[in-house]
Amino acid sequence: MSGVLFKAACPDCRSRFELAAGALRLAIGGSRRTTFYSFTCPACDSAVRKPAGERIVETADPGRRTDAAACRGRAAAADAGEELMRG
Repeated sequence: MSGVLFKAACPDCRSRFELAAGALRLAIGGSRRTTFYSFTCPACDSAVRKPAGERIVETADPGRRTDAAACRGRAAAADAGEELMRG
């Protein structure tokens, strides 16, 4: 996936730029709050962390899309006191 570029912006210096997939770190958690991507701003060298929605998860790591959705489903069920059945 070396040809994929992501448009990004730095909240500190307000620079806008494109980053290669390898410049991003993607962390997939059990909820939307714990799923994020991070990078270092090439303009000011600031560490940036932003929430990652399904679209960026799917694009950055296509094999993990289903896994991320499943993790979120299990977390939501656990929060609701439910048990998920595996098929």
